[in-house]
Amino acid sequence: MGDVIDLKPDGHSSDEGHGKCGAKTRSGGKCGRPKGWGTEHPGVGHCKFHGGSTPAGEKHAAKQTATIMGDALDMEPHEALLSCVRITAGEVAYCSAEIAELDRATESTMFGKKLDLWIEVRQGAIIRLAKFSKMALDAGVAERQVQIAERYGDLLATFIGGVFDDLKLTAKQREAAREIVPRRLRMLEQGG
Repeated sequence: MGDVIDLKPDGHSSDEGHGKCGAKTRSGGKCGRPKGWGTEHPGVGHCKFHGGSTPAGEKHAAKQTATIMGDALDMEPHEALLSCVRITAGEVAYCSAEIAELDRATESTMFGKKLDLWIEVRQGAIIRLAKFSKMALDAGVAERQVQIAERYGDLLATFIGGVFDDLKLTAKQREAAREIVPRRLRMLEQGG
């Protein structure tokens, strides 16, 4: 139980092509059952007899599926860090909502009491959120966002000025537009 499949750099295990559980058996061989046999994740990870149905086995299968199924995306590094922060913040919020629904924080096991799975998962998500947030701050993502916002503002001002020029607005109309445009942009920003 709890065997870890060593993934190659391409995200596939050495047993990937065989479609077999591949866990070491008592006789020293390898399990020949299909990957994920008897579990909630057929086709991925170990079979139910080799830890595939345990929380650790299910978590490993989910990670393996994400590695195998994830497509490459073109993304700027600062966008990737922000995406990690946002997704992990969502995980923390989701786990917190699940925890709020719990009757008690611990559950009994054959080894004694332990924290509910949602609490453990949230603790891990909080640690990852802190790491991703620190990485984003260290990489200057906030400053980069400010630079992008400033550049966007400059482009927008140039665009609006060009529209005013093309419309050949009078001085009075330009003065009115200086009050109307910012108000309309704020409404747009607020979703109105």
